[in-house]
Amino acid sequence: MLTVDDIKHWTSKVNRYPGFAQNDYLVAKAFAEPVDSCTHYRRVILLDTLFSANLRRGPTVHNRQRKEPFQISEDIRACLPRLNQIVVPILQGGLFQLDLTDQQVNDSISEALQTVLSCLNNHNMSFTGKYLHFVFPNVFPLWDKYVRQAINRIYRRAIFPDNGANTSHYYLLLCQKYKEIIARFTDTEIQAIRQHDAESLPQD
Repeated sequence: MLTVDDIKHWTSKVNRYPGFAQNDYLVAKAFAEPVDSCTHYRRVILLDTLFSANLRRGPTVHNRQRKEPFQISEDIRACLPRLNQIVVPILQGGLFQLDLTDQQVNDSISEALQTVLSCLNNHNMSFTGKYLHFVFPNVFPLWDKYVRQAINRIYRRAIFPDNGANTSHYYLLLCQKYKEIIARFTDTEIQAIRQHDAESLPQD
């Protein structure tokens, strides 16, 4: 059984980055701008830099020719119409209203992940989950090892392995665990978290 203290610990752990609210604010602001080449590239570099998404590191996969970050940005930008086609039908109500036992919903989330992954040099689920989170924040949660470790601690067992978790299967599992965790929050706690986040944001 999840406890309120477990959830508070999870919340503080997920918001682990130095200046997390400020980073979140800067990237979200960039993602609200028009989607031309320059602003989209700014989105990608901000996301990679502020959230350590490792876009520019690591070996390529499937004999792909290494692309520079600007080309990656342009390839992802070209996929945005397709991403909208995939995700818009499941946007209503957000993640916590989705039926994750519905294969069509799971297929839509997996296809969105694969669409972004196909633009990268490697199988970078950290960048992919974070990018989709900022484009469709109501559906896609952030994804990295710290989030997985925090959820493992809440459930007191290894739901996510230390290695080999960067797959669509585990991302869908993450979505399910997010739903279970958020269901334990009271309205008062949710309001307090929102208030804390609002007070943490930098002033324009």
